[in-house]
Amino acid sequence: MNNRALQVTFPDGSVWHVPAEIIAESRADYYAVEVDGHKSGGPEYQAEVAYALSEDGAYDLIDWARNNMHWKGIAKHARTVKPPKPVDFREAFSDADLDVIDVKGKP
Repeated sequence: MNNRALQVTFPDGSVWHVPAEIIAESRADYYAVEVDGHKSGGPEYQAEVAYALSEDGAYDLIDWARNNMHWKGIAKHARTVKPPKPVDFREAFSDADLDVIDVKGKP
């Protein structure tokens, strides 16, 4: 097991850690198994995982997560590091996006 994690910061201020190994294995499943035809868990697969978990592979790990994975698929592995910021609606109202719209029925 590796101690690296993908840190995800959402617009609500919450911060999550996703084990980097989950993303590295997903990437290895594609490159080593699907593209190159190697066995899952074999040496080529392990080399892809090791690369993605290395300092040199950090960009590719982030790129893979952003472009090939969905939060729904990794959320079960994620750990909350910082909860969402509470919103002071009284204070936030002056900076909120406001629009006048037509609605059906009474608003």
